[in-house]
Amino acid sequence: MAKAKGTVVVPTVRFLRTRKSEARSRLPERLHHYLGESLQIGQWYPEEDFLDLLQAMADLLPGSGPAVLEQIGRAAAAEHLSGIYRHLNLEGSDPLGLALRTFTLWSTMHDSGRMRAVDPSQTGASFVLEGYAHTCPAMCATLTGYFAEALRLAGLDAEVRKAECVLEGAPHCAWTARWGEARAAT
Repeated sequence: MAKAKGTVVVPTVRFLRTRKSEARSRLPERLHHYLGESLQIGQWYPEEDFLDLLQAMADLLPGSGPAVLEQIGRAAAAEHLSGIYRHLNLEGSDPLGLALRTFTLWSTMHDSGRMRAVDPSQTGASFVLEGYAHTCPAMCATLTGYFAEALRLAGLDAEVRKAECVLEGAPHCAWTARWGEARAAT
């Protein structure tokens, strides 16, 4: 069974707890325990649970579809790179190197799938996710936002788009990121 680290589960549950009664109505009963039990960022939780929690969070936010999930991904990247993983976002470092290190986080947060950068250059790169056990539109959109924000925080004005998807018959999921000159991170 694939698992997700508490570093992605805990913030999602924290939000759901702010709207507990609405969240309870959107979650399968098997997940109601997340709304009250103690969770730890260092603990592993079922990936399937995380994806259901993520979708419930998206359902409670204004808007719908991929745009909301991309915003969730952006917020997660901002939280990770200013919090527990802030050591990856070292000021004054090469922005491309920072961006590429950020994508190594996948294996610290998910025990299924392998994330890698392909053809990194000073103007872009592709990011490939292979062997992920729970490919779904919600995770694809969330990752698009996560990548865009991680690149922005690394000082790169990047455009990120989904290029390939397992759900459409591709052998893996892939995103392309294109950027101009590095800019000061904000």
